[in-house]
Amino acid sequence: ERRALLAARLSEHGRVSVVDAADELGVSGETIRRDLDVLQRHGLARRVHGGAVARTVAQVVAQVSALVAGSANS
Repeated sequence: ERRALLAARLSEHGRVSVVDAADELGVSGETIRRDLDVLQRHGLARRVHGGAVARTVAQVVAQVSALVAGSANS
């Protein structure tokens, strides 16, 4: 449930602060960091200093394109 709330906030605001989320949800900053790491592994967020930012479809497409181009050049 907590991760779903973080994902919703990312979708709505584009960014999540570890400190703000920890205060609001009543958990430690480390718990929020772990949750954001999970969201990043699922491609929903990109971790940045102090929190995470939402990954847009355009960013995902650009990353995949770069990977494909790198593979073609190898």
